[in-house]
Amino acid sequence: MQNTYAPEELADMAELAIDRGDRELAAELAVEASHAASQLAQSGVGLDRRIELADAAELAAEVAREADPTGKAGDRATRLALHVGELSCRCTEAEFAESRPAAEVGGA
Repeated sequence: MQNTYAPEELADMAELAIDRGDRELAAELAVEASHAASQLAQSGVGLDRRIELADAAELAAEVAREADPTGKAGDRATRLALHVGELSCRCTEAEFAESRPAAEVGGA
């Protein structure tokens, strides 16, 4: 599925689909949301955005697990969500320095 939606939008659409009872569409959208989050998280976005993507991927994985009784969509979305979560935990030296209070950086 080729899309122009943000992972958060896809996860929301998957939730709506499952609420309407369209489990197949919900599973498809949820996997796509997790995949899109994974691709974005790898693209060099900042730490805050990676954390947002991890949240969206986690929500999508939950929907996929609920939507697909075979477990295939849930497994795939969960693997992608775990990858995004791992990426959101990694911090470059610049991001780490940015996150530290100024007093710590100055040695005071």
